[in-house]
Amino acid sequence: MFHVAILAGGPSSEHEVSLATSAEMLSILRSGGHEVRPVLIDRENRWSVGSLEDSFDLSGEPTSCEQALKQLKSHGEVACLGLHGPYGEDGTVQRLLESAGIPYTGSGPVASAVGMDKELSKLAAGKAGARTASHEVLEGARFPAWGIQKGVGYPCFVKPVDAGSSVGVARAEDEAALRAAIPLAQAEDTRGRCMVESLITGNEVTCTVLRHGEELLTFPLVSVQPADAFYDYHAKYNSKDTQYICPAEVRRETQAEIELVSRTLYGLLQLDGVVRMDFIVREEDGQPVFLELNTLPGFTSHSLVPMAAHAAGWSSLQVLESILTNRQALP
Repeated sequence: MFHVAILAGGPSSEHEVSLATSAEMLSILRSGGHEVRPVLIDRENRWSVGSLEDSFDLSGEPTSCEQALKQLKSHGEVACLGLHGPYGEDGTVQRLLESAGIPYTGSGPVASAVGMDKELSKLAAGKAGARTASHEVLEGARFPAWGIQKGVGYPCFVKPVDAGSSVGVARAEDEAALRAAIPLAQAEDTRGRCMVESLITGNEVTCTVLRHGEELLTFPLVSVQPADAFYDYHAKYNSKDTQYICPAEVRRETQAEIELVSRTLYGLLQLDGVVRMDFIVREEDGQPVFLELNTLPGFTSHSLVPMAAHAAGWSSLQVLESILTNRQALP
């Protein structure tokens, strides 16, 4: 039996998604006979440490991060991270937990920081042998019109560099639309940046990688087919029209390349736990292009990791137990 504290919420724009993920994880782990304590982090970074019988609708007076970490340390539990977005996925909470001597699930601070940064993760993917789309990173009012026109082109996507769940992402058909989208994307980035990226037409697929003991496993690919233009926040969490195909219908050599790149990148960045790698399979030639990675993928009813795991014959409980077994070891 595991003794677990699930960290949920957080100060990022993905607060609500994190709560959905964490509530699902809490239910799954308790159904498996594990002792689970909810820990709610509000939008002001105040922490509420619940009891082993509580859910995440905690009503007690929140405390500081420092006091909450002392409580968690005294309980001797593993911090299971149900957080999404900056603070939870960028290495911040990982450094706090390490400083407090609390073991936790998922990747370490450096790997988390690289995984959260779309530009750094693309550069790392290139070193792992992946194709990537052309891009420009913009800060402030800088707008290299000629460089975007020639190097990226239109239509294009604009997205925050360090946000997830497609928050702040937009498709721009021309320069006017791009100029309007840039400040919205930059507002969601912790450093006021955005990435302008070439549009790749094709089939979006995702690859789940799990470290299970000494093995590095890949689960069946999932193909994502949104009803609208792209897989935005609405399509991920609200739409009933988004279709998922698992296993994805891609060529065998395409599947093999995606799995190889995903495992190589996982090892290169020294990732841990379960990680999701996203690709576009180009329409014109069937070649995969790396998009981004997610070091703390969701566990909601719409989430892709449980879907891929189930197709491989794994229950969600088995995935979580494997992650807890391979948690970050601290001295």
